[in-house]
Amino acid sequence: MRSLRFTGESDAEFQTRAIRAGQVAKLLVDACLANRCVQGYVADPAFPDGTVESVRVSPTVRIEYEQG
Repeated sequence: MRSLRFTGESDAEFQTRAIRAGQVAKLLVDACLANRCVQGYVADPAFPDGTVESVRVSPTVRIEYEQG
């Protein structure tokens, strides 16, 4: 299995980065659940997999970036 550490990264640096990544992931999932379209999906009985738990496991996230 490949390590998630950057070359030369200390335990403390890795832990700090992992905690920060978890915080960002939580923010993205919370934003996804706050979206009206996602709320409609979760509330629609026609989509049996559309539950808050399924969205937490596999959130729909849109990321935009500019390439210069």
